[in-house]
Amino acid sequence: MISETDQHFLDELFYCLKQTDIVKTKALCSFFPTISPAVQLRVLNELNKAPFYFSLPILLYIASLDVHGHQFEENLCRILIKKIKHNPLAMLAYMDKQDHPRRHIFIKIAGQLKIPQFKSILERLLHEEENPNLLREIIKAIAAFEHIDCIPRLAQLIQHHSHDISYEAIYALRRFNSPAAVDYLANSLTGIYGIDQVIVESLADIQSDEAIEKLVYMIGSSDTDVRNWAMDYLIEIGNKSIPFLINQLESASDDVVIHTINILGNIGDSSALSVFENLMQTHKENSNIRFALFEAIGRIKTSALNLNLFKGLEDEEEQVRLAAANAINRHFGIIPLDDLKTLLQRRNQQQIVESLIDAQADTVIAHLISHDDFAAIAKEYISTKASPEIRSYMTQRYGAFSETQQVDEAHGVKPKLTICVVDDSKMILKLYEKQLTALGYHPVPFNMPEQAISHVLTSKPDILITDLNMPKINGLQLAKTIRKRFSKDDLPIILITTQNDFLEKQLIENRLSIENKDKESSDIDTILYKPFRDEDLVQTIDMLLKKQTSGL
Repeated sequence: MISETDQHFLDELFYCLKQTDIVKTKALCSFFPTISPAVQLRVLNELNKAPFYFSLPILLYIASLDVHGHQFEENLCRILIKKIKHNPLAMLAYMDKQDHPRRHIFIKIAGQLKIPQFKSILERLLHEEENPNLLREIIKAIAAFEHIDCIPRLAQLIQHHSHDISYEAIYALRRFNSPAAVDYLANSLTGIYGIDQVIVESLADIQSDEAIEKLVYMIGSSDTDVRNWAMDYLIEIGNKSIPFLINQLESASDDVVIHTINILGNIGDSSALSVFENLMQTHKENSNIRFALFEAIGRIKTSALNLNLFKGLEDEEEQVRLAAANAINRHFGIIPLDDLKTLLQRRNQQQIVESLIDAQADTVIAHLISHDDFAAIAKEYISTKASPEIRSYMTQRYGAFSETQQVDEAHGVKPKLTICVVDDSKMILKLYEKQLTALGYHPVPFNMPEQAISHVLTSKPDILITDLNMPKINGLQLAKTIRKRFSKDDLPIILITTQNDFLEKQLIENRLSIENKDKESSDIDTILYKPFRDEDLVQTIDMLLKKQTSGL
């Protein structure tokens, strides 16, 4: 039921509209704040029906009144856009009027209409305005114009104390989609997690040649998060990123080469195989690169393979042998089988057979299991040296090994320490399982960090070992989450990485103190660099346990 006041207002309004009397209508609308919200919306709709030359002055007057309500502002803005199209200059003065209650609406309209006369005013306001809410609307309007002269100022605003302004500036630059905008975006990383994530995401969204080049460059970032985001997005971009990845290999550091190999392997395009073949020769001294190459080869689908995978089975490093065994298993149908049988006649046949078993290379094992030399070595290994997991797997899968005997654990550590191991590489996890079991520990492996976190929080191990570079959740993030429940005294954490340069180490030791105002120390207890010896692992574990016991 409409009130008497509202009805009187409507009656008077209809009379003024019929007479097209602007003066009387404007005078009537001075009472606009006193009528009900429903009638206010009806008045706006009636003015919307009127000719622009009559309704625009009235609407501009109503915009200056002290009226509140989201629905009111939405409808006012919608109708003003329609009317101002016919006379945009009528709005210019309001954009500069500091005390106008609807100034943000006029700035918003300026961006939506993209009228040239507004551009210079918006550019000036972008440098002058200090009100965060108005500044956000100005940035949005500038983005709509794609005014390239404003790119440097937008980049400056990424560093604004208000994160809302920072995000809006990033979104604006992303919309520009120009080489200059890409360059400013890539050079505006702040060290603030959320903001940097949106910057990297924006480059991935743009996907221009310049943007992909920036993402490839970020593979070498000393910031673990930035590096991992860039890697994940390059994998998502897929084949389009391959030429840029390959181009930077020639001058890349060993760490960047490893990251690039991992990306190419996850993309899975066979065009990378010729690059891998070259890397096998140019970087053959680095076992981490050799491992990354064989692991990546195992991920790529191809109908032809010119690489000699068998030499990986004779590598001096066990992690490389495991990755090679897995690659051979994946490509079993296109490799020369005679070469495989010839390997069993080599003097290092023992380690070859062990690697195939530890890698659970089922297709290869099924082909060789009837071979006398293979069967004898396999049975001896499974019964005396294999980890309990491998022993159980092999005896369940192949009846020939069902009579194997359990063996005493090496080193006889009693009670056995439980060590949770986290790495996104299943090959590395198998290697850790074997190493830790042989050393007398009880390994609990996870190749998904989120699952490891859930397990650790409910079943605390004695020690946690985690890789640094993992998708979605890296080693630092995992440690930070664990530390919310367990202190260093409760649970030592070892970080494993190939990143052995000083900057990376400094980052690991100081990153959290940078992010947190209380300057708390790192969540990591110590770092082990790949490749490491069993002795290094044992010494590190012993050192942490002694430190934990002594309370230091």
